[in-house]
Amino acid sequence: MKDRQLLEDYLYYLEHIKRYSFHTVVNYRQDLNSFCQFIEASGEGSLEDIRPLDIKLFLSHQMEEGLSRRSLSRHLSSLRGFYHYCLKNHLMDHDPTVGIHLKLGQRRLPDFFTEEEMLHFLDQLPLNNALDYRNKALLELLYASGLRIFECQELQLKQIDLKQSLLYIKGKGKKDRIVPFNETSHQALVTYLKSYRNELMKGQCEDHDYVFVNYKGKVLTTNGLRYIVKKAYRLSGQKGDIHPHKIRHSFATHLMNNGADLRSVQDLLGHENLSSTQIYTHVSTKRMKDIVNQCLSFQDDNRKDDEE
Repeated sequence: MKDRQLLEDYLYYLEHIKRYSFHTVVNYRQDLNSFCQFIEASGEGSLEDIRPLDIKLFLSHQMEEGLSRRSLSRHLSSLRGFYHYCLKNHLMDHDPTVGIHLKLGQRRLPDFFTEEEMLHFLDQLPLNNALDYRNKALLELLYASGLRIFECQELQLKQIDLKQSLLYIKGKGKKDRIVPFNETSHQALVTYLKSYRNELMKGQCEDHDYVFVNYKGKVLTTNGLRYIVKKAYRLSGQKGDIHPHKIRHSFATHLMNNGADLRSVQDLLGHENLSSTQIYTHVSTKRMKDIVNQCLSFQDDNRKDDEE
């Protein structure tokens, strides 16, 4: 009973204090429940009695069950976060995850749209009714700001400075940041807010300040936002899949490809650690290599001709 209460307290902390997204908290819950089930089945006692060897045995068991290195890393991260929380709050006197590391393969590059693909998608959005104008404002702002899906879902009117085209965002861990947005998204946002949001709010009994609402005037959920993004992408005639984070990846990648410095991109994305942003330098470097290979291919061709 004590273990379960500890887990619930930790998950509450992640959701309400650290402000992790719903899906992130769900993943943490699943990972920690898997560990508890393993410990209960092996008869190793409570979470307080766990040793480093138990953590290693659990990860080994998960590997035998077919989990990928990426999933194993997430499980270890969930356990490390939980025990760090317990140690910091004097709920336990040791952290069994200390010194345990997984050797992972090459980090996967983020999935993103080219600039041409992104602009084609946004330019194909229909503008026939209030919901269309809401979608236009939503998608233009996602791309222009790189917001996380929950940051967009929680966005309120007081966080928008239309005169200066700035957003005041409270992100993960209650970290505040200021994010500018471009003229195109500014126009889309102004049109939606001044001409169409009130129309959607007519079906809502209680007034509120959330920016993006559904046809009943209620706050959009994160799942609702994902549905809007997927449907709009499908209707635009584009091939492939989309998720809101792919737009965020595109925002960061396009900034890097057009000369933005790493620190600025880190600040705009709200990354706590620079290492989280450095993944986009690999994308930028790959693009530069492609450009060099393409532009200087004539040298290779000429040298092959000389050799022949």
